[in-house]
Amino acid sequence: MTPETAEAQALDTPVEPEATTPLFSPELQPPGNADIDLTDGPAEDVLRYAVEQFHPRLYVASSFQKEASVILDMLLKIEPNARFFTIDTGNLFPETFEVWRKIEQRYDVKIDVYNATDFAPASILAQSTPQNTWAGEPDECCGKYKVAALQAALLNVDAWVTGLRREQAHTRAETRKVQWDAKNDRWKVCPLADWTEPTGPKKTSGATCTRTTFPTTSCTTGATPRSAARPAPKQARAARAAGPAATRPSAACTAETSPNPSRKKRKATP
Repeated sequence: MTPETAEAQALDTPVEPEATTPLFSPELQPPGNADIDLTDGPAEDVLRYAVEQFHPRLYVASSFQKEASVILDMLLKIEPNARFFTIDTGNLFPETFEVWRKIEQRYDVKIDVYNATDFAPASILAQSTPQNTWAGEPDECCGKYKVAALQAALLNVDAWVTGLRREQAHTRAETRKVQWDAKNDRWKVCPLADWTEPTGPKKTSGATCTRTTFPTTSCTTGATPRSAARPAPKQARAARAAGPAATRPSAACTAETSPNPSRKKRKATP
């Protein structure tokens, strides 16, 4: 299913307000007979389990921060046809588009995009400015329309992968590496849940994570992810119109690994 088809289906799905604390169900045990530690086991082992259990109905969320880069690098070595998506809130920074472009080129991967603005009413979009897509409703940048875009992305998958880490916020302190996400009615895989700052995530299989050029992101300042959702500068609008491949060069963060020469032809989306 393409992002466009998923978006059309999601428009018929009621949008529920996003909960402050994720609704996880600890009573449900992960499927299969995993012979690894799904609580604090190595990230690669958790990803390998996720691929064996859920692929190709496994979808990986990418925010283009360092956690997402490390997960992408690890996962493509396990399953070259892994699938990735991102949510465009309409206020992404130019640096984000540059990281996006570099990742797709380096790993020969296409990252699907779901736009939060596709779910917003015309009355809100009519008030957009060059500086802020959500000028008419500033609180909606990362609100229910972003949730609607996520719901569209997850319509036809059994599990999804995120870069959540326990130390990012007190609401994430109990995050498990594999857990049932009751809010989205899917399995949720968080392979980096136990990785910590300030020393940074552990070096694993040659993948290291460096600082990004993003202003005010959770991984560069210690702020929570929601605090990073600020109106993008005017040039970001031009970058979005041109697409990831047209943004200017910058010293963006990528995983310090070689490209993925063994990548196979991608399978059609189920």
